[in-house]
Amino acid sequence: MQTLVTFLGRADRNAMQQHGGYRRANYRFPDGTVRTQAFFGIALKDHLQTQGGVDRMLILGTASSMWSVLIEHLATGDEAEEQRLELIDREGNDGVDAATLQALEPLVCSKLGLEVRLRLIDRAADSATQQRILQTIAAEVADGSVSIDVTHGFRHLAMIGLVSAQMLTRARGLQLAGLWYGAGDMTDRQSGHTPVLQLDGLVAIQRWVEAIAAFDASGDYALFAPLFEAEGVPTSTARQLEIAADQEHQLNIPGARQSLQTFLQQLSSPWPGAAGLFETRLRQRLDWVRKTGLAEQQYALAERALDRRDALRAAL
Repeated sequence: MQTLVTFLGRADRNAMQQHGGYRRANYRFPDGTVRTQAFFGIALKDHLQTQGGVDRMLILGTASSMWSVLIEHLATGDEAEEQRLELIDREGNDGVDAATLQALEPLVCSKLGLEVRLRLIDRAADSATQQRILQTIAAEVADGSVSIDVTHGFRHLAMIGLVSAQMLTRARGLQLAGLWYGAGDMTDRQSGHTPVLQLDGLVAIQRWVEAIAAFDASGDYALFAPLFEAEGVPTSTARQLEIAADQEHQLNIPGARQSLQTFLQQLSSPWPGAAGLFETRLRQRLDWVRKTGLAEQQYALAERALDRRDALRAAL
């Protein structure tokens, strides 16, 4: 099951009057597909359904978000007109509540053709309300994979979207299918196309940061093997890190050194993708393999074990 999480921004009523409604954009996806939509979240849903499918949508917005515009976009004729007018009045007074949104869910589900949850969030002006947004997302996205759209809403909500991606993949074990941004400020004037950016690389960088920190605490080279594979390094090459970790754990220092040397020899410089950002730092942590004598190698590893307060490993 894949869930798409998207944020709903505020409506600029003056701009809407000038353009005869909420402005539509021609979103150009990385594969060249162009989808014309007023709401990027809907365009992304349509795109993902051609790539394997989206089963659920979670639409998050504040008490002043443009819920009325969403309903107007989805409904036809006078359908749901009473609810839309009520929403307009509530939005102007920051008065949209959870009960109102829940009553609209059947209509939105019917129009979008999948399960949809409309959830109210705070403006996230402090750490407590920011955490509540993460709790809301975690409660609604229980399993499977998740795609997150950080296009609309307050600008700082994009950072919350990034953090939620990390939380769902690390704390909940979900798979991140994509982190997306419809770059309206990058619209090409000649073609009229708005590029759609995939920001998954930011998540990859965060995973490297976590792996470096975990390695400094454990000395386990195997932590980096799946990250190198994700950057396109052959499995046989990345596997050398796992082998070296096992050998060093068994105090087979010459064998661990040979495995790490094989890994470094097979990996061309600069390292690919996000790995390149950490090449210098990780090479420094592997510099003990350049020492020629077994005693020097053991001494270097003992010092490193002491640095992470692993007295038993240092003594061994």
